[in-house]
This record gives sequence, structure tokens and C-alpha cells, in this order.
Amino acid sequence: MNSRKAVLVGFYVPPELKAKLETWAKSENRTVSNLVATFMTEVVRQKEANNCSSSSQTALDV
Repeated sequence: MNSRKAVLVGFYVPPELKAKLETWAKSENRTVSNLVATFMTEVVRQKEANNCSSSSQTALDV
């Protein structure tokens, strides 16, 4: 049984963006995966907050 609480999501980015993300993550002593997951979590929270204040639809319904 897999004990991880997360699932793999793969996507492509331009090489220049990957290099910038690697530099940013390294400066914060994090992995690129952790950095991007943190970004995505915040974006979804913001989207849900905006949608909840204007409608009953959540970001995950889009």
C-alpha cells in the first residue's frame, strides 16, 4: 500500500522557466515539486475564496 498522501501530476514547462524554478527552490532549500505544489495550493485556495464569495461553484468544479 502506498503511504504517500500526494499523487503525481506531470506537466511540461519551457526550459527557461524550469531553470528559474530550480534556482528559486534552491534558494529556499526546497524541491521544485514542493515549490510548485505550494503555489498551486495557494492558487486553488484563492480561487475557491473568490468563487465562494460570488457563487456556489468551487475551483475544483471548473
